[in-house]
Amino acid sequence: MKKHLLSFSRCAMLVVFLMTTVFAHAFDDGRYSFTITKQATDTEAGEVTLYAKKGETYSGKVSFPSVAYNSATEKWYDVTAIGNGVFQNNQEITELDMDDKLLKIKRMGENAFAGCVSLKKILIHGNIETVGDGAFRGCTSLEDVTIGYGVVNFGSSSGYGVFQGCTSLKTIEIPYTVKYLGSNTFSGCTSLENVVLYSVETIGQYAFYNCTGLTSFTIPNTVKSIGYSCFQGCSALTTIVLGGGITSMGNSILKDCKKLKNVTINDGCSIISSNAFDGCVALTSISIPGSVKTIDDEAFGRCSGLESVTLGEGILYLGTATASGYGVFESCTSLKSVKFPSTMQKMRSNTFGGCTSLESAELNEGLQYMGIHCFYNCSSLQSIVIPNTVSEIGNESFIGCSSLTKAVIGSKMSAMGVRLFVDCKKLSELTINDGCKTISSNAFDGCVALTSVTIPGSVETIDDEAFGRCSGLESVT
Repeated sequence: MKKHLLSFSRCAMLVVFLMTTVFAHAFDDGRYSFTITKQATDTEAGEVTLYAKKGETYSGKVSFPSVAYNSATEKWYDVTAIGNGVFQNNQEITELDMDDKLLKIKRMGENAFAGCVSLKKILIHGNIETVGDGAFRGCTSLEDVTIGYGVVNFGSSSGYGVFQGCTSLKTIEIPYTVKYLGSNTFSGCTSLENVVLYSVETIGQYAFYNCTGLTSFTIPNTVKSIGYSCFQGCSALTTIVLGGGITSMGNSILKDCKKLKNVTINDGCSIISSNAFDGCVALTSISIPGSVKTIDDEAFGRCSGLESVTLGEGILYLGTATASGYGVFESCTSLKSVKFPSTMQKMRSNTFGGCTSLESAELNEGLQYMGIHCFYNCSSLQSIVIPNTVSEIGNESFIGCSSLTKAVIGSKMSAMGVRLFVDCKKLSELTINDGCKTISSNAFDGCVALTSVTIPGSVETIDDEAFGRCSGLESVT
């Protein structure tokens, strides 16, 4: 019996302890509930996170207290955060007013006002450093947003966007203090027409995805990183400026922006990502500064209206794929000519594949590598000079070049892909420079217009069918 009484006594003490702990960490002031995040002392106020009080009605304009008093402990607390989902799906709130200069709120929680479909106007106090993911997501009536000087971060690298799906929002100004726009920040803001950025450093993935009302955009030089598909689906976008501070660019940032005509890439930008402008069919010209070192695979793929490309001195690589993969300018069917800068070192697979209007390609001395299919099906290409610095060229690089009449093979060629000029039926002038070491299988197979060829003594191997089906060939030296 004594043992049972002792056990009961311990349980009672545990219950009292738990109740004391709970009540010590949560209280309300009649309007809001609060969870203590830092205990108050006799000389210093504590800190609390604000939540909606159960059973309380919130409508019209809402504002928040700067401090809260816990009558149970007779202690004061600074309100430093708004909790997650605090007013989520409220149908009555129309305005958020955080203009109180005494506010000490530093963080607004995730989904704090998500789904508040009647919310039209908000003022975010400058003391708030971080606005959580989805804070105003789906606020379809939101039109007027003022962001205080002092806010630093909007959202995170993944999750719902702070203003995602705010379909009535037309304009927004991001103050100088904001450094980070997280993923999906304005995704689906279909009425958004004007965005002003000042000192943002990171723009997350899908940040402006499907902003179908956006017609122009300037990415400031302060931006270092842009997430993938950032502007994908911006179907009305005609003009964009890429800042000179970009060192990291996600794939497909402007993919299928079919009205994009004017692109400025500021000097200092160091990379153009894969599929960056893929499918931008209205783009007619592009100038890429020498600060860009790599243009990734399919960066301008399917830009069927692209006629003029200027490649700045300093660019090193076209494409990154070593074997297969879509090319940087693949299927740019209006492109007529291209001139490489002296700095170019490598062009990867399919770089100009399917550029059916390409008539001339001036390659630089210093180029070292040409990937497979790099000029495949360039049916308008008339001549090609492979520089003496190229040591390796991939398979079938000129297959389908039905207008090609002249080709020069450089002196450093030591690895020649098979079927290099197969079925180039108009090829009649062929020069193989002394120093070339190999002629691959089927290299000139089916070149029926070729009447004579001189093979220098430096060539060590002529592989099978190198000149197979050259029915017009009369002289071989």
